[in-house]
Amino acid sequence: MNTFSIDHGKKLKAVRLNEGMTQIEFAHVLGIGLGTIKNYESGIRGVGLVILDKVTNHPKFSKYTLWLMTNSTAVEYGQIALDLPEIKADKVKKDGKLSRQTEEVVDQISSQKPNMQLIISCIENLDNDELNQLAKVLSRRGSMLLLELLDPGNQSLLNLPEKKKRAALRLESMGEEQFREILFKIEGNTALPQEEINVFTKKTSG
Repeated sequence: MNTFSIDHGKKLKAVRLNEGMTQIEFAHVLGIGLGTIKNYESGIRGVGLVILDKVTNHPKFSKYTLWLMTNSTAVEYGQIALDLPEIKADKVKKDGKLSRQTEEVVDQISSQKPNMQLIISCIENLDNDELNQLAKVLSRRGSMLLLELLDPGNQSLLNLPEKKKRAALRLESMGEEQFREILFKIEGNTALPQEEINVFTKKTSG
């Protein structure tokens, strides 16, 4: 599990207090245990990626996304930072303009789906070594395959054997005419198990 610094625990506490919530209320809203919140706020445990995802995707807390993930703020975009003496938010205004990095992140947060917002923000915080490692992983595994599997409509693909998984993903990227030609052949082949027919005909039901 990806884990962030204890500063994120301090930030979560600041968010909770700013919203006027008790630890019990905060834990209930996020759907996690009270003990987990206490461990984060006390610095016993680093904050996990899953928890940050819950926080930044919650309508009540999404306004803290930029501060939580990049330690900056942009009020004009509905993003705010809280005042923590030990964690100073970056000044995003320079001569009346947003800094380039912050402007890019803000644009991404504004335009991307919620699950992509967190991924993009996390990538912004990687150092060069971590970025190189991530690039190697994506190159080896295939970034398009990863994004396809993350799509909610393709979650069932995760349970398919590897060959069927690759075949189904290829069909997703085919042109309509080519796909229908293959579909016609599949539907005419009654020797195929129903499970395999379902995999290849999944696209027509979407």
